[in-house]
Amino acid sequence: MSLKRAFIALFMFFALTYSFLTFKQAVYYRIAKDYEKKGNLIRAIDNYASVIYMHVPFSFYEKDSISSIEKIANIFSKKKNLLYELYAYEMLRSSIYGIRNFHTPYKAILKKIEPKIADLRVKISNLDLKKEDMLDIMQKDLSPDPFFSFISIFSFFLFCAAVLKGIICATEDNRFEIKRFFKFFIPSLFFWIIWIVFLYEA
Repeated sequence: MSLKRAFIALFMFFALTYSFLTFKQAVYYRIAKDYEKKGNLIRAIDNYASVIYMHVPFSFYEKDSISSIEKIANIFSKKKNLLYELYAYEMLRSSIYGIRNFHTPYKAILKKIEPKIADLRVKISNLDLKKEDMLDIMQKDLSPDPFFSFISIFSFFLFCAAVLKGIICATEDNRFEIKRFFKFFIPSLFFWIIWIVFLYEA
C-alpha cells in the first residue's frame, strides 16, 4: 500500500471519529431541546453541556448549546433564582474547560460569564469576599496544567503516528494483514489512553 493510500485511510479514521462525535452531539442536542420545551430547564442544561463535552470544530450544535445555556441562565436571572442561574453558568464554564487542551476554546464566553459566576458565588455564600477576590480564585481553579497539556498533545501525535505506521506496515503487499497491524494496535491503544487521561487531568 502506498503512503498516499495510508494517509487516505488515516483521513477516513478521523472523518469517522468526527462523524461519530457530531452524531452524539445531535442526540444530546435533541434531548436538551425536548427538556427545554417541557420546562425542565436543569435537565436541558445538563444535556446542552454534554453537547459541548463532545467537542468538534465548527459545530452548530455546540455553539447553539452555549447560547441556549446562556438563555436559560437569563431566565433564572429574571426569576431571581440565583442558585439555578449559578448552576447554569457553572455547567457552561466547566464544560468549556472540560474540552481544553493546549488552548482553551470560547475564551470570549468565559470572559463574559466568569464575573457573573464570581458575583453569584459571593451573593449565595454570604462570605466576606469581594467579587474580584472570588474571580481570582476561580481563574486559578481551572487553569490548565502546562505539563499535562504538553503530555496530552504529545501522546495524541504519537497515537496518530502509531496508527499510520500500523496501516503502512499492514499493507506493504497491497493487501491488509491484520497480524501486522495488531503489532501496532497495543502501542496505539496505550498512547490513546495516555492522551485521554492527561486530557482530563490538564
